[in-house]
Amino acid sequence: MKYSSSILVLVSILLSNTLFAQLDKDYIKSFKKTPKSFVLNVITKKEKNGTFTYKKHVKYIVEIQDYLMKTQTVFDTVGYKTPYHRKFTYTYNNKLEGNILLLREYDLKNHLLNEISYTWDKGRINILKEEHKDADGTILETITYKLSECLNPELLKNVPLAQNEALKNSFYVCEYSSTKKPNLSFNSVDIYFGGELAKSVKFENNNPSKIASYITYLYNKKWKLSAETKTTSSGHQYKTTYEYDDKGNIVHKKVGFVEFYYTYKYDKFNNWVESVETAKGSSIRTIYKRTINY
Repeated sequence: MKYSSSILVLVSILLSNTLFAQLDKDYIKSFKKTPKSFVLNVITKKEKNGTFTYKKHVKYIVEIQDYLMKTQTVFDTVGYKTPYHRKFTYTYNNKLEGNILLLREYDLKNHLLNEISYTWDKGRINILKEEHKDADGTILETITYKLSECLNPELLKNVPLAQNEALKNSFYVCEYSSTKKPNLSFNSVDIYFGGELAKSVKFENNNPSKIASYITYLYNKKWKLSAETKTTSSGHQYKTTYEYDDKGNIVHKKVGFVEFYYTYKYDKFNNWVESVETAKGSSIRTIYKRTINY
């Protein structure tokens, strides 16, 4: 997230879309008491004739320093698929601000594979640029960001937070992003209201006058994400809703017509150590187990 926002880090798993599959660096914010390290096992099982068998098992080993993610190692312990055998390291400007400067990806023999460097503004509040490089330093992708007050009425259509009385004195901030790859370029914009992400817009063929799709976000009274709705250029909508328990963990998620349910077991610090995800009418069950070192 490039602009200040409290949008949720889901307790299931939010994987970074930057390199290979990994836990988002902000995942540790979901802990009630921050640990020194933890191991997360994600086990997917499939039921057949009353018996559950392993379908997938991914393991994450995370080290934390100064309340920031320091290293992360990811294993696929069933399929041994190459993308899941990775180690990631994180470099920040300092422990107080915690602005990420460099994210590096290694194989398990400690060979550098890719890296992402981040450039911040003078106030160290917003990211201005990301550079994605391979092991030789060749730039694979550059993403630039630009913040401005959002006044475009077309972009502000259907922004749900505009109706929130508590934010009546807030203003809209647009964060434009431009991505450059070989033979690929596109633009998008994230719209924030009162510091919360309210709408994400993708443009068609790098043309800001043509909206390919957009997603709107709704929050409950505790500022937890309660609904997100994707609308395509053809008008089709795809909605996801979330419900939480009194500890702030998801207990019910509905994606279109598919419903997911979550149960939890907690340690003495109110951090969950086991969560089970089941889907209504599905034979798939996903179990999340955390071993936490304080």
